[in-house]
Amino acid sequence: MKFINPDIPSSYVHSSMGEILYDAVLEESAKIIVDIGILNGYSTVCLARAAKHTGGRVYAYDLFDDYQYNSADIEQVKHNLALYNVSDVVDIKKMSLDDWLKEKQEFDILHVDVSNTGETIEKLYDQLSCRTGRVFFEGGSLTRDIKQDWVNKYNTKKFSDVDKKISFRLLKEDVIKSDSGRIFYPSISELYINNNGEEDEKSIS
Repeated sequence: MKFINPDIPSSYVHSSMGEILYDAVLEESAKIIVDIGILNGYSTVCLARAAKHTGGRVYAYDLFDDYQYNSADIEQVKHNLALYNVSDVVDIKKMSLDDWLKEKQEFDILHVDVSNTGETIEKLYDQLSCRTGRVFFEGGSLTRDIKQDWVNKYNTKKFSDVDKKISFRLLKEDVIKSDSGRIFYPSISELYINNNGEEDEKSIS
């Protein structure tokens, strides 16, 4: 059950951040796994590979061509799922994070990567407080707060400024320079809901 990093374009791939998601599924023997904001399917494949060992299923949601920025191509995602032999454990559906929250779907593992801001994390915390699964999200690092270009351009709420009642822990971060010269600062964190973090303090570094 050793993790093998999928060769799928993603801000996570360079530092194998998908291993965190893969390990979490195995640790929890997760059966219901939700991935929101899947782009090319990197995180979905990582989660699904682990789901093969736990008898779980991955529910993957994205806006696809309705997202105005770096949108996912559903046919490319399906190709990647087939390439890594996980199509049989993944259900794909076009849906936004807000619409998914209204569905009140239970989960063992949730991963959210939808151009996250501090407001995204506050929304997740407020609306998932009655659920017991583990929540992971892209973001959470001080470097991303300070240096990421779109965060500053749109003056979004930073992770360091979220409500003090909210606890999360930065698990990994990276710096990536794209072919166009843009620099990205991906990171992955775990959000603690319903006291599942044992009152861990917010970690921004």
